[in-house]
Amino acid sequence: MFLLGYDPVEGKHKVLYLSTRDSEQPQVLTLGAQESWITIPKGRSPSHGASIGIDWGRIYPTRCVNDFIYYETYYGDGGGKSRLVSFDVRYEKFNSIKHLFITRVLIG
Repeated sequence: MFLLGYDPVEGKHKVLYLSTRDSEQPQVLTLGAQESWITIPKGRSPSHGASIGIDWGRIYPTRCVNDFIYYETYYGDGGGKSRLVSFDVRYEKFNSIKHLFITRVLIG
């Protein structure tokens, strides 16, 4: 899955790549730069994919607000739990928010 974000401080658009394979780490590409995809180190990314049961096929509406990409995903046995994940476009770091209520307010 590819998600587009914008960093207003640096004036850069970035593409976040999230794989459905647990063995692959998230990657970021800065558009307009002569750079290649950068793998986000494990310390800056949450556990992804099969290791915690996230169903990447069920990532729902995304929003880029200021310099954060927000998306909702499901995890756990049968995908019964919801999680809101934010990605800081400028610093290329993830944060996980476990409360469904917040997800519904931010994502709609």
